[in-house]
Amino acid sequence: MTQQECKDVKAMLEEIDKSAPRFIELHKDLDSLDNLDEIGVLFLQLKKTLQDNSELRQNLKAWERRSKNIQRIDKIAEKLDKGGRNVDLSIDELHSIHMTEVWETEYGVFNFKPILDDAGDNYYRYSNLEVCRKNRSEEKQKEDHARIYGRRPEQITSKQDDVFEKNSNIVVFIGEELGFTDQKLPETLKHVSGNLQSDSKNAKLPKNLEYVGGHLVLDSLESAKGLVLPKTIGGDLYLYSLTSAEGLVLPKTIGGYLNLYSLESAKGLVLPEIVGEDLNLGSLTFTAGLEKLNYAGIMGNIYLKGSFSQLDKEEVKKIKIEQEKKGIDVTFEYL
Repeated sequence: MTQQECKDVKAMLEEIDKSAPRFIELHKDLDSLDNLDEIGVLFLQLKKTLQDNSELRQNLKAWERRSKNIQRIDKIAEKLDKGGRNVDLSIDELHSIHMTEVWETEYGVFNFKPILDDAGDNYYRYSNLEVCRKNRSEEKQKEDHARIYGRRPEQITSKQDDVFEKNSNIVVFIGEELGFTDQKLPETLKHVSGNLQSDSKNAKLPKNLEYVGGHLVLDSLESAKGLVLPKTIGGDLYLYSLTSAEGLVLPKTIGGYLNLYSLESAKGLVLPEIVGEDLNLGSLTFTAGLEKLNYAGIMGNIYLKGSFSQLDKEEVKKIKIEQEKKGIDVTFEYL
């Protein structure tokens, strides 16, 4: 937190403190219906204070989340430093290290991918942990993942041939990239450490798949019917050819970019809780449905069609104003 942010927090709390004691007094006599006018005035003052500091409050939440996760990083780092890279770690600690880029904890989701802001040095701390633990033999890595998922080490692999062999029961793929355009993924697959890609118009994912650490690329997919996406994607999600949100259930967390470029309508669209970078909605034909979306977790810009009418662009401005009233800072750009 910067020095200026500390001053802003102090000023906000001082403003709230001015009204708080009187609020408490009035609350005790609320049943008498006296002083309703004064209660109304105090309420409006408090509401204005919170609205004026909406961005600051959002920053405070992010700072708190980041601080708790930094502490967790430091504890794991200290453990590795003292015991070496083969030290025994809890399943929770192993899960944290091997969930590349996006780290989900009891305090929420922390995205280590952005390096441009003050989280940069924290990204490197995390990367050092990751390299330290992963810079071991493949057999050791298999042991880690076997413990995380409660499976046998032989159900973990870095080889594509193992994934696609007949009657495969592979649970974790720890290779850099897995392509499945002309092949079917085993239903047992839960975790892909790297990128996962298919050029098929009818690509299907295993219902058990929970996590993709890299990018998930389904650029040729034309319908979301029957599609079950993992809850967490560490990199980008590309659904370039999808024209409708019907049947689409997006992941809870996307660490990178969300490409829904060909989507023609926002009707039925529900955004993830976290999108670490930009959201591309560059082919929407009108603004209807945009006002219903929850933009709180979009960390980057939202790209819309450059040929929107002036009337549509005015509607987008109204949506931005309404989001700001909720304390959500959203940036719309036109392609």
